[in-house]
Amino acid sequence: MLKSVDVWNHTGAGEAVRYRCFQLMPDGGFCVMSKDYYRLPLDTVQVKDLEHNFLELICEEDPKVRSGVYPSLEIAIRAFEADFDNEPESAERDSQHESMLKTIARTVQEIGVAEAAKSLGIPRGTLVKQLQRDAERVNAEFEKKKKALQKPGKVSSK
Repeated sequence: MLKSVDVWNHTGAGEAVRYRCFQLMPDGGFCVMSKDYYRLPLDTVQVKDLEHNFLELICEEDPKVRSGVYPSLEIAIRAFEADFDNEPESAERDSQHESMLKTIARTVQEIGVAEAAKSLGIPRGTLVKQLQRDAERVNAEFEKKKKALQKPGKVSSK
């Protein structure tokens, strides 16, 4: 089950951004499904279109798969930004994600899993599961890139 959580950011000059997030229940963790921009004057057709697009997207794709699951809303939004906004070069995006994972891992090593989970406000088991999923995802991406590089005449774009 998923609990819908909207996170808003007022960007100034008549513009706001809404992150369409979910909290996983009962295990915990957060993911971001999409990011919507609203500008004054509001166009009711655009607002309806954004809602329609969001509902269509959630029916088509599992939010956990779309952006991954993270231990806090802040980390989930930062990861979403790194993955989907302005589409930075693949190496830069990988570097940002790796840096974030290293920061979380370093924090866990420094203060322990229990304290890290407590500071993030999530159950210890949820943090452990998330770290395991992140490690598995990073390993899978590494293996995929390694295989793509081993195929003669093929160039990997990611």
